[in-house]
Amino acid sequence: MGADCRYQTVIQDIAKKMGAGMADFAALSTPEKPVAEVNTLDDYDLYCHYVAGLVGEGLSGIFAVSGKEREWIADQLTLSNSMGLLLQKTNIFRDIKEDVDEGRGFWPRAIWSKHGFNSMAELLDPAREKEALFASSEMVLDALRHAVDALDYLTLLRTQSVFNFVAIPAVMAIATLERCFMNPDILKKNVKIRRGEAIRVSHQTHNLLTMLTSSSSTERSTPETSRTSSESMPRRSTRRLHGTTLIS
Repeated sequence: MGADCRYQTVIQDIAKKMGAGMADFAALSTPEKPVAEVNTLDDYDLYCHYVAGLVGEGLSGIFAVSGKEREWIADQLTLSNSMGLLLQKTNIFRDIKEDVDEGRGFWPRAIWSKHGFNSMAELLDPAREKEALFASSEMVLDALRHAVDALDYLTLLRTQSVFNFVAIPAVMAIATLERCFMNPDILKKNVKIRRGEAIRVSHQTHNLLTMLTSSSSTERSTPETSRTSSESMPRRSTRRLHGTTLIS
């Protein structure tokens, strides 16, 4: 079987699983509520698995069949799924204003209902900002459940291009969670980070991970070369004023 056929096999398998899973969630919709709400945290994890965790699993399969990563990376389903969930949950958390305005609601009811809200639309009520931020803090903590697995996954990658492909969005996600944590702006607009800042942070993350895994691969750049590249960039401000440390 040629490489192209192996890629097709991985993609077909993931697309089949994703289609079946999303069909299950679509079946929960009604004419009154065309976008079904997510109720429990288990439902939330399952939904994010179908839309992003499976993508993580598929990418691991593609990395393996391409020969860029070792074959057993395709078997790291838990870590691959966690990487996808970290990214997806960050997007869902950050996009609350846009989603509510367009009639969508992906924050799980299990989180926002305990703070006295009857619908996600109520989270945008300026008079209830404090309670909404308490709910948002739980969303951040839930997303960070997957951060350790995501970082563990990065330590397994041996090819620089694959590492960069995975590390940059992961670091952007963690930086976004930091920027948006207890930040009332997320209830008013879409809060984003600058890609340049994320790349700079990813270099710092790469330095740390390379030092931790320097004996596992010769294909990734060494701590010395990574340190040189990061030192050529402007130093990150150590000030902790809200909104200045990480990204917009």
